[in-house]
Amino acid sequence: MRHTKSAVFLILAFGQGTFTSGCSDDSGATYPSGSGGAGSGGHAGATTSGAGGGGAGTGGAGTGGGGAGGTLDGGAYRPSLLIDLGDACNTPDGMRKDPKSTDIILSCPNFFGKTGDAGMFSAPPALMKITADNKLEPYFSDLPVPPNAPGRAGPMGIDFGPDGNLYVCDHQYRYDTNYKSRVLRVNVDAMGKPTSADVVVDGIRLSNGLMWNKDYLYVTDTWAFDDPPAGGKSAIYRFSRTELAAANTNNPIHIQKPTSGAADGGAEGGATDAAPSDGGTVDPHMFAQLSTVAGRGVNLAGADGITFDDQGNLYTGNFGDGIITKITFDAQGNKASQSIFVQDASLTCADGIFFDVTSKNIYAADSQRNAIKVISPAGAVTTLWENADTTGEAGLLDQPAEPTTAEPTIRGNDLIIANFDAGFSAMQIMDNNAKNTAPDAPHTISVIKLR
Repeated sequence: MRHTKSAVFLILAFGQGTFTSGCSDDSGATYPSGSGGAGSGGHAGATTSGAGGGGAGTGGAGTGGGGAGGTLDGGAYRPSLLIDLGDACNTPDGMRKDPKSTDIILSCPNFFGKTGDAGMFSAPPALMKITADNKLEPYFSDLPVPPNAPGRAGPMGIDFGPDGNLYVCDHQYRYDTNYKSRVLRVNVDAMGKPTSADVVVDGIRLSNGLMWNKDYLYVTDTWAFDDPPAGGKSAIYRFSRTELAAANTNNPIHIQKPTSGAADGGAEGGATDAAPSDGGTVDPHMFAQLSTVAGRGVNLAGADGITFDDQGNLYTGNFGDGIITKITFDAQGNKASQSIFVQDASLTCADGIFFDVTSKNIYAADSQRNAIKVISPAGAVTTLWENADTTGEAGLLDQPAEPTTAEPTIRGNDLIIANFDAGFSAMQIMDNNAKNTAPDAPHTISVIKLR
């Protein structure tokens, strides 16, 4: 969930080599090695070395090796520090490139900046911007206050719409599980300046990721159904540009609470139908329903990150089990098929995901393992980088949340990664395989050079 988020990233293309993953032990790092094209362990003859084991390949100059103690000596895809965010953004999440500037907009719900048990927060929720020279500056903070306690917006996934406005998932599930999450619209003027904000959708249980495609906005709800109580049923909602244009704080689109989580084809996890099979009811905006496999990964959290490929196909990843679902469309824009695209033992947690138009790969933030995974067009999973539990110092991954063009964001040859660093135990997720145990400073944005 994103109350399960880790790192958000922006991605760049790989070279033409074929990549496999080599890994050290838990104190080392995992990185690609290649055969042909770009070379081994890096691109264009990049050389890596270090004790601790690792993968190796042939084709260019260079070898790869894992390092001890959470280091990788000269690793080709070792993350470095892009920005130390300070206390202004202690749980960085969604990112998007501003279409009217060179800035990257960054959402900061600041969930975990509490002190002690008093529920005091060290920073208000805000939208920030990362400038071209990698400075953190305010973008917009006057987000509509929800009626439920503690009266804080929770900005998560973000995307600019075809109307030029910025749409924001307001994640209230951390504060109230009774369908209080919303979608916000930050109204942007002709000069690209944010001026005000409206609530355009309410009644979602956990609004997490969103993305526009053509004239529709798609929003993931990670815990859409409260029946069964343990979870395992999530959903994607779809809203038209026309109806969103007519919505505002006084007249938002209200989502009807679903009354059943049962759906045809749901037993095996991943893809299911949108309509329940047992007589339950769902809101007409529910475009797809998904299920999470118990015992496969982190928990029963469902649809989280969302992306589209260059053919218009939709992909979403389950946070709780790492399954990636693919949805295709017919000529009229209706759903044509829904199927499992990736169900791989090496990926059991998928937070943010992002399609890179250059490489045709999908990049996935694996919050559980402090890793960035690469999914080929054929659905093969490899590891770009993985490190042990860290504070995020020097740019190492610290519970990455999601890839974009700003999530992960692509900027030049840089893959930009937001480290959510909530800590699994702090999120009340008891997962013995999760590396990030607790939130800690510094609060960071990492970058990986892909070429």
